[in-house]
Amino acid sequence: MILWHEKFLLPEDTVSNLKKKYSNEYFLTGDPDWGQHYTGYHRNPMNSAGTVNGGFVDKELLDLYVPKLKSILKKFGLLDKKSIYSFNSIWGQLYKRELSAIIDVHNHYSEPRQLISWVHFVEVPEQKCFYFQMDDQKIYPDTQSSSDLIFYPSYAKHGVDKMTKGDDRFVVVGNITRLN
Repeated sequence: MILWHEKFLLPEDTVSNLKKKYSNEYFLTGDPDWGQHYTGYHRNPMNSAGTVNGGFVDKELLDLYVPKLKSILKKFGLLDKKSIYSFNSIWGQLYKRELSAIIDVHNHYSEPRQLISWVHFVEVPEQKCFYFQMDDQKIYPDTQSSSDLIFYPSYAKHGVDKMTKGDDRFVVVGNITRLN
């Protein structure tokens, strides 16, 4: 399922600032009985279609990731002078063990223009929480340690298990959409 993997290390102060930003109650979602986590997904107008006050686009994440995303598209042979891509579907997610979050199996493929999805495991515990779902089987990629950056097809079904080890799990997630 993984199209590309590499290490992408962010400076410690950047990670600390991002975790602080996303630990704000503004980003808290979920049900206390089912599990909660902090996410910019429902605040991003590219993802939420306005369902939960969409309108927050994290410019800091765009500045950090767009150059990296373009370099990966170039490696794939997809970056040319005719193609226009959107990278605005990007958000941070902060999991705290005590909040018991689970992300059900889903995919990011709502239309054919959504080509590639990605996860940057910025700062994560040793426990592998992210998995791909194939039939009834969970497949946990080895490439989900801190600083791992993976790219996969947007149609790939995936989910996140409840964290049982470590205190925090911080990832940045996004989609690359071709606009033309």
